[in-house]
Amino acid sequence: ALPRAGSDDADPYRIYGEHEMERDLPRFERARHIFYRGAAGSSAPDDRRPRNLAPLFHAWAVCEWRARDSPPERVARLLELAAQHAAGARGDADDHAPARTTRSWILLSRAQFELSSLRRDPQLAQHYVSLSIVEHGAGGTAEAWTLWGDVALRLRNPGYARTCYEQALQVLADGRNTERLEALRGLVRWEPAVFAAVSGRM
Repeated sequence: ALPRAGSDDADPYRIYGEHEMERDLPRFERARHIFYRGAAGSSAPDDRRPRNLAPLFHAWAVCEWRARDSPPERVARLLELAAQHAAGARGDADDHAPARTTRSWILLSRAQFELSSLRRDPQLAQHYVSLSIVEHGAGGTAEAWTLWGDVALRLRNPGYARTCYEQALQVLADGRNTERLEALRGLVRWEPAVFAAVSGRM
């Protein structure tokens, strides 16, 4: 299937690489090779940007991150490439809502990576999660606000963490979970265990 995919669409390579990553026994080295082929084979020599390079670079970054045998700088660089190749990232007219959502999720992944054990940089994570919420354009996702709450806890700001978790619940709020939101708002103090429980449910 890959030889017939053509040089203007990286998606077949991404799908095949993700399949190798998601096996019961992940084959990360094979997935890397597939992602590399997709990036190299889908790079256009002119100004025409190939389709779906951003998801491919994002999947490749996740592969390197999960394999845990790559330098963290490689994961960061791949996430940068994903953001650079996302639709609308370079000021193109392709700036519709799905494009903004894609860019928002890529930035959220970068924030998660910066907060992970490979980096342990809550300040940089805060930078990227805030960009993710702004890029989203509709108030951000519950996942982004939850991560920002986790970041605030790392920065020893439980008051702001509570605000972020409440905002995450507000994003999720509908007729079924409004009562839970109000109950959480009614807590006089949010102990660390409560923060962890809320974060784990997002």
